[in-house]
Amino acid sequence: MSISIPDKVMFMSDLLNFVFILIVSVITLNYRGRFVSKFPQFRKFYDIVIVSFMIALAGTFLDAVDELEVNGYYIKNALLTRIESWMFAIAVGIMSIGWVITLRAVIHGMVRIPLVRVEDAKQQKVHIDPGLYLSTNDDACHTIFASLLHQRPGLVISRSPPDITQASIGIEEVPVLWITKVGGENTVHPTNLPYLLHTLVSFFEEGDMPKAVLLDGLEYLILENGFPAIFKFLTTLKDYALLTNSIVLMPMESRAHSEQELNMLLREFEIIS
Repeated sequence: MSISIPDKVMFMSDLLNFVFILIVSVITLNYRGRFVSKFPQFRKFYDIVIVSFMIALAGTFLDAVDELEVNGYYIKNALLTRIESWMFAIAVGIMSIGWVITLRAVIHGMVRIPLVRVEDAKQQKVHIDPGLYLSTNDDACHTIFASLLHQRPGLVISRSPPDITQASIGIEEVPVLWITKVGGENTVHPTNLPYLLHTLVSFFEEGDMPKAVLLDGLEYLILENGFPAIFKFLTTLKDYALLTNSIVLMPMESRAHSEQELNMLLREFEIIS
């Protein structure tokens, strides 16, 4: 069997396209796990991109092969050219669908947090310096947070659904973000720490007034992300709270942490109740 290449320039061009898409596809597959763990809301888009790359890869392979001449027979023909065109069109179409899905995920995932203050003349005011504070007493922590809402807008990040959280705190007006793997409005995935941090910082910086945040669910976040990642997240959040004159209250269960973890938390954050 004899194989020849009538148009070497075209063959090399098609071959380079195939190699380029192959390299990009391999890199994309290699980083899928890490990307999806950090940005789970983009899982569908990432998988769609992979599918489109696979189709494009097959198309470029056929595009290179059809430049060969086998035993005097030129492989390229009208049907094969049409198939290649269809494959590229399908790849572009799938990529476009993925882009639309991504836009929807971003738009619906953007949380617009209302600035809510609780007007209650009977509520006793409290003075707390800006920063992030730990609390070993849930009821006392909720009471302090309710007092802060009399002075500044507040937000609750909770492991429980909003209606349950609002009922337990006793304040229906306060906005709540639910930490859950179930997607939906006003939810945040437990492993999507960059998004959670961005949401909180945006809340801190909105309007010319200090804020109060109740961050409930520390142990669950550690379970999903590991202690080192959450400790870095909290220290960064504390710095932003200091910069914006805001206060973050974080209930914790001391028995759920190792001695080393507890020591690190107590060195960095003050216990308020």
